Amino acid sequence: MRWGVLLLVGWVVAVGHGAEPTEIDRLRAENSALRKRVTALEAELAGSRKSAASLAAAVADRAASAVHEARDGGVRHLRTDAMPVRTDSGVRNRHWVTLRAERAADAAGAPSSVELVLDAASSDGAYRTAATLQLSIDGEITKLPVASYSARGLGPTRGAGAPRQRDEKLIVSVPLATLDRLAQARTVTTEIGTTTFRFTPEQLAAARAFRARLGD
Repeated sequence: MRWGVLLLVGWVVAVGHGAEPTEIDRLRAENSALRKRVTALEAELAGSRKSAASLAAAVADRAASAVHEARDGGVRHLRTDAMPVRTDSGVRNRHWVTLRAERAADAAGAPSSVELVLDAASSDGAYRTAATLQLSIDGEITKLPVASYSARGLGPTRGAGAPRQRDEKLIVSVPLATLDRLAQARTVTTEIGTTTFRFTPEQLAAARAFRARLGD
């Protein structure tokens, strides 16, 4: 009887020892798979961050190349390229927005204000009576007076007696403090009359580069 009990205990121990490594192996395999998945996710995240950094650097480089400086008779002229605008409402014809400033070449610091120039092609006098241009900078509304308006007459649209069209140019004075906010903004929406448009990320980057070139 004693030998029978010992044999039974030995069998139970043997079975127990045989089953335990199988469970451990399964857990080890799951753990290894999880580690590989974490490693893969970390690699993907690093790749995404690298791509985002590369994209940001490319946008910054393009923005810097869109800002131009010239000196003429002791005056320093700084301006961005005329940047195309896609309107969301109102006048749907082509628009461009430009930032520009001028300052005595030997003057220290940035000017107190800069100019935002809005050009509209074939708008047929849509902005003739516009008194203000409204900026929504990250949701905060600022209204800026139109400093000057000019128009250039064009030929008739088609054939004798057809209505004539014109290109329009508006110049808006932008205080330096407003430019600072615009240059650091995430979203900027512009409204003039019934026309609205948003600054693109590239245009906001150009505004940042323009502000940086102005100096402090």
